[in-house]
Amino acid sequence: MSNSIVTPELTVAERKLAIANASNYLDALLLDDEYDPNIADSDGLVSYINATTNPPPPELVEERKEVARVLEGLTGIVAAGALAAAGGDQAAKHQPDLWKAPVMYGLAPFTSGYLSEVTTYKRTVVGVEVAVQFLNILLDAVASQGAALASFAKFLAGQGQTIRMNGSNTQEGYKYACIGMVHELFQVENGEWIYTPKIRMYFTHFTRKTFVVSTSCSSYQKVSFDFMIDKFVAPFKIETWRKDETFRQEVDSFIKRYTKAQIDRSKNYFDDIFQSAKGKPVAG
Repeated sequence: MSNSIVTPELTVAERKLAIANASNYLDALLLDDEYDPNIADSDGLVSYINATTNPPPPELVEERKEVARVLEGLTGIVAAGALAAAGGDQAAKHQPDLWKAPVMYGLAPFTSGYLSEVTTYKRTVVGVEVAVQFLNILLDAVASQGAALASFAKFLAGQGQTIRMNGSNTQEGYKYACIGMVHELFQVENGEWIYTPKIRMYFTHFTRKTFVVSTSCSSYQKVSFDFMIDKFVAPFKIETWRKDETFRQEVDSFIKRYTKAQIDRSKNYFDDIFQSAKGKPVAG
């Protein structure tokens, strides 16, 4: 299942209103105190992929470096918003909608829509070989997503051997959540270079249950699979970034505001740890 939403170009007034609405959404998640406008930007812990056929021109490389700084900031804001919404609920941190919401409602002024694509399989099969064949179908679905889900593919590849070796009732599972940057650079037939920076998320869920069914004559295995890949992509408004100085300033101000909120939360977290440790005897 795939859903794609394209955001129309906004006037300056419409964009200011959209940013105000986005700020109200993120304020409720991240801000406790007034922010300091002089705070410096902070890099986020993110990963990104460059896909090129030929070496891109130097000016495009420089632009990618500058946009990477912006996407790092926006990605960090999304992660902070999602974790703030989850609170202490560890299970909630693997819920896709919790992570998508800060992009859809908090970054809407800076993205040109989004794509949401979900692949699911729920099936019970009889027999080890049939189960392994079905597992290969799931592996193909994961492999089509490229290196981003390499660890999930490795886990699934090992499931085939596990199914063959198991002769008892077992259950295994795998969950994965990832948010990062993607920088797509490619050259079209007329020689023009295209650059598309994106924020991309992946969420996976896999459960495999094996049941041994015994009859008066024999026994056999039933294997149940519950599988999901949820891919969510939001392209950054690169053309607006290139042409509109006001837009660039608004993005930077937005990042500084909510990076300050993240830093304050981090300080409070570590202050609590160090304050609680004061006065405690050192173990000998």
